Amino acid sequence: MTQQFCCPGCLSQKTELDREVHGYRIYLCGNCELAFTFPRPTLQEVADFYHGLNLTDGLYGGQKPFKQAFFALCNKEITKRVTSGKLLDFGCGDGGFLRQCDPQHFQLYGADLHPGVGALCRQQPIEFFTGANVETSLPDAFFDVIFSAATYEHFLDPIEVTKQLVRALKPGGILMLVSIPNYHSLNIKLAIEDWLINRPPAHINFFTLGSLQRLLQQEGLKVLQCWTYGFNLEPVRRRLQRVAADTPVKELVEHGGNTRLAGGDPQKPGPHHRLLARLYYKFPFFELGDKLAVIVRKPSS
Repeated sequence: MTQQFCCPGCLSQKTELDREVHGYRIYLCGNCELAFTFPRPTLQEVADFYHGLNLTDGLYGGQKPFKQAFFALCNKEITKRVTSGKLLDFGCGDGGFLRQCDPQHFQLYGADLHPGVGALCRQQPIEFFTGANVETSLPDAFFDVIFSAATYEHFLDPIEVTKQLVRALKPGGILMLVSIPNYHSLNIKLAIEDWLINRPPAHINFFTLGSLQRLLQQEGLKVLQCWTYGFNLEPVRRRLQRVAADTPVKELVEHGGNTRLAGGDPQKPGPHHRLLARLYYKFPFFELGDKLAVIVRKPSS
């Protein structure tokens, strides 16, 4: 059944119903392969969801030893290409990635929809941009690096957000995106995915390598590297624990964020965390990995 509404990734009207899960519909674009939920939540519904979260250290997973090791690998990818300058984590959450960055070499900035994120990032000198439509408050041609993890699946208008990030990048600047759910993942192909987190008002876009690269290239960015990684065991765990299908997304997100030790300090990653993170991040999943990652550059002129 062809639908007469636009794909949020390329504006094509060649969209068809692909599946229906837990009472919401996912449509697939025949032009760019982006899958997306429709009808879309409103901006107010999205803002209310995130503002209503019980924001604590670790809510976004940045404090877990494995995630610290993962973010350290992401930082290494960036410093292969840029060694100093202004670095923004767009969708910074609890500051897990920024804690892996060297403030001696980078001026650190964070941006997030939730106005309370600054209270969680006390260990380093970080300047914050917060609030709804936070991308519009970013200064022009200001950042040498923009990093963003687990964000593009949330955007009501990924085209407009990408335009704003490109605007905020200096000519020659680097944009690195990671932890974007892959619609061609093995989890989805084998029907392991339970769609309890992958649903509105949280996840509303489901990219593939092709659709993500197309979105970035249509805004003039040059793709330097693009790959899939990881196999997500959380859907398996939830199935084994018989988590109810009608469990609110808010409850699932908050329950997964309790990562602090009794003493109040995050556990540091050990050698086994670093090894597992490298296997998760670097193992060749032949485009079937659970997550997408891409590194692109803004042209110098």
